[in-house]
Amino acid sequence: MRGRIHAFGYARKAAIVLAAIAAGGCSSTEAVTTSSAVDLGCSDAYSETLPVGRIANNVWNRQAVGAQRAEQCVRARSLPESDAREYGWRWGLPPESSTLISFPQVVYGWKPWDGGETSHPRLPIRIADIGTLRLSYAMETSAEGKHNLATTLWLTRSGATGAEPNPKDISTDLMVWTDSSDFDPFGERVGYASIDGLDFEIWFARDMGDASGEGPRWNYVAYRATTQLAAASLDLKAFLQHAIEHEFVSPDHYVSDVEVGNEIMSGRGETWIKSISLEVERQKR
Repeated sequence: MRGRIHAFGYARKAAIVLAAIAAGGCSSTEAVTTSSAVDLGCSDAYSETLPVGRIANNVWNRQAVGAQRAEQCVRARSLPESDAREYGWRWGLPPESSTLISFPQVVYGWKPWDGGETSHPRLPIRIADIGTLRLSYAMETSAEGKHNLATTLWLTRSGATGAEPNPKDISTDLMVWTDSSDFDPFGERVGYASIDGLDFEIWFARDMGDASGEGPRWNYVAYRATTQLAAASLDLKAFLQHAIEHEFVSPDHYVSDVEVGNEIMSGRGETWIKSISLEVERQKR
């Protein structure tokens, strides 16, 4: 579950590399469905550990759809003349919506909204202890409607994990958008930055929370690339350092998990993961 409502107009040596497959990536606004693919699961909370990592269907705001027809599924397909498989997801949501409905994603680490076991042995990690935190991916998306391609880092105050969810421990939702269609991040644009060779807008919102007004509260910071990219290698430590320098986050907080996928408001589409890997290395003392 992702606990926020988004209104239109506003995620080597000693390194662990998870799930890398053939490189490549492209993005298109034309929605297509791959006929050779099979659905692995279509329930809102479907989640499965696959060769690319833990994939979560994550239709976290189903109530926003109401009585309208909506479907989203985690998928797999076999590559021609190969034993390899690719994984991804498809969606068919109402054509007109100004509210986030879902965030199908690959999840590395311990997600505060879900609880359970971490899906990465080096997460959570204290920000001040990070030596390397790099996410590399290439996605192939064919879609129409409002959606993005985003990475989310849920930062927590304690770094604690457990069987039960603990969203009240969240301090910050830090996002990196590398592609987007027809909607903005939350809050206000507060500046620009060049990080790891790419240019970004910076968006910030303070004291966000869920729709009830009684749940957890956190700050939100989003870095949106000025050039749209379906493939990227992101030095997430550099984004955290920038956020610390501008007092968006605390170095004593923890990266609980790293997620990458499509935040979706409307329309239909399909994304395939061409390659993905996460490197996590603790700083040497």
